[in-house]
Amino acid sequence: MAAGKERAAKRRNIIFHLPVYDEESGELLGHLVDITSSGLRLVSSSPISVERLFILRMELPEDYFVPGEIQLKARSRWTRPDVNPELSTTGFTLEEMTEEAEKVVARLVSMYAFND
Repeated sequence: MAAGKERAAKRRNIIFHLPVYDEESGELLGHLVDITSSGLRLVSSSPISVERLFILRMELPEDYFVPGEIQLKARSRWTRPDVNPELSTTGFTLEEMTEEAEKVVARLVSMYAFND
């Protein structure tokens, strides 16, 4: 995020770390660790390239979501070492979300975020 620019939506930390895949390659990119209505953050075993547009496939808890996954278009904005030095963390902005995707993201925030 650019210096001096504040986040419009409060970041929410996820209780359960949901797996997120690069739909194009099928590779596991990382696990969801926080989310807002406009962005998300993944923790991964290696750095993710920045300013790249991804189609992310996120596995959802099947007990609460049908279908059990969602695709989101997101652009990687920054990456840095995680507090665990063996991991990296990457921030994404969500782009061109469908109404259904917006509902799923809002539900994820309300269901799986800590009340802070």
